[in-house]
Amino acid sequence: MTHGDQQDNRGDPARPVEILSSSVEKPASRQAMRRSRWLTPRFVVPLLLVVVGAAVLLARNFSTTPDPDAQPLTYTTSAQDTITVAGGATGVAVDPKARRLYVAGTSPSTGRGTLSIIDPQSKTVDATIEVGKYPGKITIGPDGRTVYVAVDAGVAVVDPQAGVVSGTVELGGHPRGLALVGTDLYVAHPSSFDPTKLQPGDKLGDKMPTVSVIDTKTNTVTKTLSAGFQEPLAIAADPAFRTVYVVNIANELTQIDTRLKAPLKTSQIDPGKIVAIMGLAVQGGRLYAAGADPTQGMLRDITGGVAGRAISLPGQPGQVVIDGKTAYVIIPDVMATEAVPDVPARGEFPGITGHPARQARDGGLVIVDLDARAVTDVVQVGASPLGVTVDPDTHTVYVANDDATVSVISRPS
Repeated sequence: MTHGDQQDNRGDPARPVEILSSSVEKPASRQAMRRSRWLTPRFVVPLLLVVVGAAVLLARNFSTTPDPDAQPLTYTTSAQDTITVAGGATGVAVDPKARRLYVAGTSPSTGRGTLSIIDPQSKTVDATIEVGKYPGKITIGPDGRTVYVAVDAGVAVVDPQAGVVSGTVELGGHPRGLALVGTDLYVAHPSSFDPTKLQPGDKLGDKMPTVSVIDTKTNTVTKTLSAGFQEPLAIAADPAFRTVYVVNIANELTQIDTRLKAPLKTSQIDPGKIVAIMGLAVQGGRLYAAGADPTQGMLRDITGGVAGRAISLPGQPGQVVIDGKTAYVIIPDVMATEAVPDVPARGEFPGITGHPARQARDGGLVIVDLDARAVTDVVQVGASPLGVTVDPDTHTVYVANDDATVSVISRPS
């Protein structure tokens, strides 16, 4: 993608950054050098963005009191149908060729993560497969015979015909997103490396990868990449341009060339225009981001790392998908989610930290006309929608909800 690209004066992001030097120098001068380096705008600005982005995310997901300014959504229509699954639905994907719908959730009886296989015509669950803890994002392999599910340990490789998990590709942390280009699956995830263990001469890009490339022919990690050295929030692929985009909590957008399997450019997105980007989608060579400003939900064109005009949304957004000239954005929670004690609610195990139980709240699906740059409908779906996908053949939209339902929204062809 070349639209609106700007030169980045911070150097080539594809070149690893030297963090520690093995050269000999006086301790005092070394300390002065480190202080001056960390006080430069290159480090201070991302640090401030981390604080701003984290504050928005925490306010959205872990507030103990309702937001007094949050208002219930005004719905203009409702989902046409609802599919009930075994547990809270956290991710959804559709295979238009096989006519199958895949939904990630958690079994209320065992507390284990599951993948439900659904016939979208009869709206019945044909099979349920255990996949691992905390399943989330789902991607269908290029052969159509393999399904990849983000789980706590990495990515579960599922054979839906055999009804088994054939293996798990372990990564540094729970994946934030999956993007398929050709036979390569790009996975954005936190790094598990402890920065205090850096040694003289170590390169941050080698030690703290936040993107892993999985060869779907062998289901092994063939390369690891760094996308801004900060926690990734969302990922999207543009197969036509052989490009993958990753945005992190520091508001850095990294463009990855999938032919070279290397970052080409990192852009700092203006935090005054959008932060806490939880959804990315590509359409017609344009890159769209769902985030906040940081008080109002919005959808912006961020092609080339430049934040364009905003389309206002009636709440803080989550994932976004685009079908033609229409964008579908989920609003996960109208009111703030309440943090509750770490108890086995809805199948969660006691003693496991980092995954607090959620209280399902009203949410919705916002339909946006990209040509008119306006919201056309706000659809009432299940409580706390967490995932969305669209069938490109039938234009049917599926929303995975935390109340163990999948909302079905039929759209005109």
